[in-house]
Amino acid sequence: MRHSLSKPRNCVAIVVLIVMVVSMLTLFYPSEGNAFYRPFGGAITSLFTGCVNGYVVTVGTPVGGAFMWVPGTLSYLFGPPSRPSQQLLGFVGPPTTCYIPCTFGICPYGIFETIIFHGSSF
Repeated sequence: MRHSLSKPRNCVAIVVLIVMVVSMLTLFYPSEGNAFYRPFGGAITSLFTGCVNGYVVTVGTPVGGAFMWVPGTLSYLFGPPSRPSQQLLGFVGPPTTCYIPCTFGICPYGIFETIIFHGSSF
């Protein structure tokens, strides 16, 4: 008696079924990269421009925090953050480190979420 898996047609069907299931799981399963981007917005409370690789923007309510603006951030219409009380709205992503000049060369100052893109008020 021969098993049904010994037939080439059944083996191909099983392989195709496995490939389809794996493909569906990878397409629709939420990954950390996609889940890491989150919205932010509010009035700027302070700007720290001492970073060599950008500057730290502290945003107040409703969705605030300390974020890092870096070259390459997509800034709409009125450009990068420029002053306190300016309103920002956008998305932040993975963290980056702020580096400042120190006696040893360049030292890390802190780690902040990176602003991916934002719009600002005038």
